[in-house]
Amino acid sequence: MTNTENTTPYIFILLLGICGISFAPIFVRYSQINPSAIAFWRVAISAVILGIAFFVIRPKMVTQRKVSLIYLFLPGLFFAGDLTLWHWSIKMTSVANATLFANFACIFVTFVSWKWFNERITWKFVLGAACAVTGVIILLGVNIGNSTNLRGDILGLLTAIFYASYILSIKKLREYCGALQIMFVSSAACTLCLLPTLLQPNSIPTDVREWSILIGLALVSHSLGQGLIAYALAKLAASFSSVSLLLQPTLAAIWAWILLSEPLSSTQMVGGGIVLIGIYFARKGR
Repeated sequence: MTNTENTTPYIFILLLGICGISFAPIFVRYSQINPSAIAFWRVAISAVILGIAFFVIRPKMVTQRKVSLIYLFLPGLFFAGDLTLWHWSIKMTSVANATLFANFACIFVTFVSWKWFNERITWKFVLGAACAVTGVIILLGVNIGNSTNLRGDILGLLTAIFYASYILSIKKLREYCGALQIMFVSSAACTLCLLPTLLQPNSIPTDVREWSILIGLALVSHSLGQGLIAYALAKLAASFSSVSLLLQPTLAAIWAWILLSEPLSSTQMVGGGIVLIGIYFARKGR
């Protein structure tokens, strides 16, 4: 990674992206259609939004070299696997466990970044990441020794692997392609993968309110949220970015408190604070 002065703007962009994706659970809670179908509409509407933006801006876009279309599809395939496995994990184990294990993506990203991307990992970074994970455990109220379903927990870990693969594939593609190009193609690929979800009951929005929720999810959480994260990954280490994503459940808990009147306990506040401290030290460790 380059020096702090050069990367500071990208850290703010990353944080804005994380803020965007943290609203996803809120949109999902407001929606009344099938949860699997919500994932489809999230990426399908985003593909349209990003496609329009791509074809308008494309003449100004520059890539370092041509990249096979199949590689641009990979993030979409990984993200489709991430969404599908996470939804099944939620059904088979507790929401807290499913969310926690999905956030273990930072561990896989850090290992791959160190092993194959030659990112330097310091002990301060490792301690910061461990602190952030501990904060998430406290925030979510997870009881590690009392799993409701081992198979659901395993699916949660597989979710983390797919999300880690999504982050790493975007990180690698950002060496050659613009964020908008990657997001457009990957969203289209993810849409095709999730198309069968429309065969399930209650999968088609039927009123303006439902369409508004899905468009908000697509615009705020995917097009802008994931798009800003993809943009920032060009200049930030994948390991630090993945640890920073642990901020998402903290922000989601705050939005749920404000918008859904879900109480935020003192224990959750402590957990959220520990997450922030962990991310701070992980940044110092980079």
